[in-house]
Amino acid sequence: PGSNLLQFPWDPMTVGQYILASVDIQWKKARFQQDSAAIRRSLQGIDVMKSEPTQQIELSPLFLIPGDTQEIRLIFQSGSDIVTEGTVELYCSEGMKVLPPGTNEENALLHWTNSCTFQLKPCPADTTRIITTLVQSRTLKSSAGADRGGMMRYVDSLHAKVITGYHHSRYQNVIAKYGGSDPAAPPMKTALEAMVTTLDRAALTVNESHAVYLTDDIVLVNVSVVCNTPVPFYIKEWNAHFPPPLQLNFGGDPNNGLFDHAVIEGDEILFSFRCERTHDDDGYIIDDDDQTLSTVITTVPVDKPYMTVVLRDEHDKSFRQVLLFDLDDFYSKMEDEDEYAGSPGMNTAMAELRLSAVEGTVGTPVTFSYKVDVTNLMRKNGSATNRRRDSSCGNADILDLSSSAAKESSSLPPLLYEIMCDEKHWILSGKIRGVCSITNDKINNTSNDASTHDETNSASKNPNLITVTFVGIPTHSGLLTTNFPELSLMHHPDSSSLVPNPPPPIAVNCSYPSSFMSLSFKNHMALAAETAPGWAL
Repeated sequence: PGSNLLQFPWDPMTVGQYILASVDIQWKKARFQQDSAAIRRSLQGIDVMKSEPTQQIELSPLFLIPGDTQEIRLIFQSGSDIVTEGTVELYCSEGMKVLPPGTNEENALLHWTNSCTFQLKPCPADTTRIITTLVQSRTLKSSAGADRGGMMRYVDSLHAKVITGYHHSRYQNVIAKYGGSDPAAPPMKTALEAMVTTLDRAALTVNESHAVYLTDDIVLVNVSVVCNTPVPFYIKEWNAHFPPPLQLNFGGDPNNGLFDHAVIEGDEILFSFRCERTHDDDGYIIDDDDQTLSTVITTVPVDKPYMTVVLRDEHDKSFRQVLLFDLDDFYSKMEDEDEYAGSPGMNTAMAELRLSAVEGTVGTPVTFSYKVDVTNLMRKNGSATNRRRDSSCGNADILDLSSSAAKESSSLPPLLYEIMCDEKHWILSGKIRGVCSITNDKINNTSNDASTHDETNSASKNPNLITVTFVGIPTHSGLLTTNFPELSLMHHPDSSSLVPNPPPPIAVNCSYPSSFMSLSFKNHMALAAETAPGWAL
């Protein structure tokens, strides 16, 4: 008699709302019954919610190399859940392709697709399944898809979506407890997603590349490469290619210390290559869009200098990348040198501009000097004693200033020169135009500036060299790399008897300093004075 408290465990098998409809308890010879429909009381209800899934998925590696075909691993962990069924969907962005798992490698080219779906096998608790397949990102090109710093204008991505039906870890225990008499409950559903993207830059990008002469025919090429991968990679191998007229010397790759060297994001790798400048007829860089070099990762013109680098990750997977060198200015310079200096029949002169200082203040004069080589200037047919004939130039006669006959001549045809420049960058002063007198013992310009006397006398040691000196004043601050004063030459009108009529134009091939640092004023002092009565400032 009295109140009795009865408690018992209950394991719900399915998700939903449960209401206590009736109770029937038998204790020895006593039996108690309660029907909720006959009692006017609130019903006792229980909401059974879906248990939080303990499953996890992961895509490996953490990132993809742009323009490469890579192995991708989808790692599924069931956790404490009992997975009875599952569906896996892989889908890519526009610039990627995926190969369905299990595809025969012989027919792989026919099965690359933007998405694929396949079944996930049932998994008991604490089970890991690894699904391996291949993905391919869009091909990198030298002129599309990346800016000058190698930053991609797009990022490709691969998405994985796994939908599973699962039971709680205690599900099998409950079924076994009641001898399997309870009907099988429908599984709970969950969806898991993961994503991996390509790097916003290539794994390696060329930061800087330049070439310098060690001797007349030996060129040293320096290349600075920056690593952009957030995890370490190892440099496995590399191979540099240079189009004519540069050719990599035997033993000209002193970078052996970089083999199997680990690099990570932000590391800068310096390569040096010792090349020889050949003088055959193979020609220079050509603009033929049809000539390309096809590799696994990119397509580059064969007429450009480049380096193929193979990287190895921690899983011993190799990635190949082609790096283009920007040596167009150096190749153009070599072409101009051969065109102007190697073809004496052309009416050209070589000029080099030199500075007295590499930096200065705005408004402060800077001394300039042009060293002009006039060896290849074309002259009119004249005395055979003063000229030599070049068989490669047809009927053109070239003045040989180094010949003994020329030295015996009291005077050679003078030249007019003029220095020109944009006033937005430089203000010129001194003798910026005049006559260059070429004599048997010296060559000079008609400037009366005493500062040019020593350079003029030194130039006279070379009878084919003219020195023109003047002054320039920078008009604005900053690093000036272009718009330097230019030199022009023409034949003097009084030399009509020594040059063709009309006189041919003279092409001047000028080389300029790499830069000039123009510094701004840090302070300025001025003096104010009282004006006379009746005057106002």
